Amino acid sequence: MQVAGNVLDARVIIVPINLSNHWLLTTLDLQEHIVRFYDSLKFPMDEIVKNLCIWVQHTAATSIGPVQKWSLQPSTVWKAARMDVPFQGDTTECGMFLLSTALSLTAGGPIQSTLQDMPRLRVQFAHWLLSSSVPAAAGKPCHEEPFTNAAGEL
Repeated sequence: MQVAGNVLDARVIIVPINLSNHWLLTTLDLQEHIVRFYDSLKFPMDEIVKNLCIWVQHTAATSIGPVQKWSLQPSTVWKAARMDVPFQGDTTECGMFLLSTALSLTAGGPIQSTLQDMPRLRVQFAHWLLSSSVPAAAGKPCHEEPFTNAAGEL
């Protein structure tokens, strides 16, 4: 994974979000102008997507190089997609779902962790953190579910 000097130099920005009692993950694809929403509880995403787009536009207004690189303008139309991720059910495992989703995305693998995987993943993540070694995985990206709001876009 490449570390960018300016956050807008990266093609994709991974954004973890906490909604007081729930964690979810979003990504901003600067090349495709799309916000991808990874949420194991399927919360409404309109307001979050709107705020992320405002943040990108504000950040782009104060940057020079990446604005031309990704064609970011205040008028840039952003699309949004809710990604197909496993449902966590009535549990408090959203943080683990966020971590396993982020790991799968950065490794290029499929997002397939289930509620039954969480105890094992807790131990695995603790091991990786204590040993400072997160292995790379391989696989296919997850599938997008089309998202439309009342206007059909964001």
